Order: sequence, then structure tokens, then C-alpha cells
Amino acid sequence: MARIKFDDAQPLHIDDLASTAHMGPSSLHRYFKQVTALSLLQYLKRIRLQEASRLLFSRVPRCRRCGLSCRLREPYAIQP
Repeated sequence: MARIKFDDAQPLHIDDLASTAHMGPSSLHRYFKQVTALSLLQYLKRIRLQEASRLLFSRVPRCRRCGLSCRLREPYAIQP
């Protein structure tokens, strides 16, 4: 989970995450869903949207900048 947080601006790759967890990609997907009840993609989207929301409510002036800082592919999807 620590690798998934926003500290790193680099894109996430499933092979790297799986390697960090000493698993194969399919095992990581299966284990992640078992633990979180979400797929990795669903989890990433949820935490990115939560972070974007937090930034918006902390008076970050622009939705696009907020979405980009959370690495959302479609930063315009965020509405103030």
C-alpha cells in the first residue's frame, strides 16, 4: 500500500508493485481484491478522487491542477 500513495510522481506499473510484494501480477491482483474488496484500479481511482476532494476543500483554486496533482487521467472530471 505504501507504494501506491502519492509520494511518488512516477507512474505505477503492476509488475513493479508485484515485485515489491514478492508476488506475480495475477497473485497480487487476487490478493489485493481479497484484502480490499476492490480491484487495484478501483482502489487507485478511489484514493485519487479522495485526495482530489481533500485538495479542493482545502481551497486549492483550480480543479485541473488538483486532478493532475492526484495523477487522474481526466482531471476535468472533478467538479468543485
